[in-house]
Amino acid sequence: MSTGQYTTNDLSFAAYAMMRGCKLLSAKQLGRSYNFVLDLGDMQQQSLKIEYVNSEAAKFDAYVRDLKKILFSGG
Repeated sequence: MSTGQYTTNDLSFAAYAMMRGCKLLSAKQLGRSYNFVLDLGDMQQQSLKIEYVNSEAAKFDAYVRDLKKILFSGG
């Protein structure tokens, strides 16, 4: 995979990449979704994605989504 500029609509992954030292180049709202452009520097996209999936940050995000489902499903 290439390094450098990377675009994603995944808010959680973008936040994780920033925690790991990647720089946010732009953030735009596109209707109900978002578009984030990050400078990954020397980090490999695939390696960073795998690192995120195995991280506590990904677990936290999953719990947040589960809690939202409980709240918005009425129970």
